[in-house]
Amino acid sequence: MPTPFVIGIKSYDLTIEEKNLLSELEPLGIILFSRNINSIEQTQNLIKQARIASKNPGLLILIDEEGGKVSRTNHIFSDQILAAKIIGKLYKTDPNAALRLIDETTNQIIRRLKILDINVCCTPV
Repeated sequence: MPTPFVIGIKSYDLTIEEKNLLSELEPLGIILFSRNINSIEQTQNLIKQARIASKNPGLLILIDEEGGKVSRTNHIFSDQILAAKIIGKLYKTDPNAALRLIDETTNQIIRRLKILDINVCCTPV
């Protein structure tokens, strides 16, 4: 049974130590940051290797995707995810426009998550 904690990965590839850690501790998931994402194919491969090492095909793959300057994926996709801060400011003056942007941004994030095989998005608001 997975241990109820999430770990980070050092880089674009799993080290031998990280593979051993995933195998021995069987964490609930891993969280990805910019340091882990270089391309779509590389990210998919990293996730596949993490699931194999953990012996858990259902390993949770989280990403800290804030949008704007702090987007972890803007550099590998042609569209840009807006920062939540921009949507928050817009909400004060035009709530309906902000809600439309939330919907569009959510759809962008969902599309990216599906392509990358990430199943949890951590987005601060």
